[in-house]
Amino acid sequence: GREGTPLAFLRGPEAEWVFPLEGARRVSVPGPLGDTVVEIAEGSARVLSSPCAEKTCVKSGRISHPGQWIACLPNRVFVEIRGRSREQVDAFSY
Repeated sequence: GREGTPLAFLRGPEAEWVFPLEGARRVSVPGPLGDTVVEIAEGSARVLSSPCAEKTCVKSGRISHPGQWIACLPNRVFVEIRGRSREQVDAFSY
């Protein structure tokens, strides 16, 4: 990706995908319980639906900043935002 452009990394038990946060798309990530559906839109990612019992991943809401993540542990699906953060560490904050 371009420097400073956050990317959504989706990982399931069988495969991994990388998408820019620009544009809109829905991705079905297969897991042992069925498909977890991830939506990428409006510069963020979220889990729309998942076959897990508690739906903690769905309740997590949208993520859009590098370092944020959502996990569906029962279905073994992980969504993470990676990229360069706009915040830079300098000598004063270090």
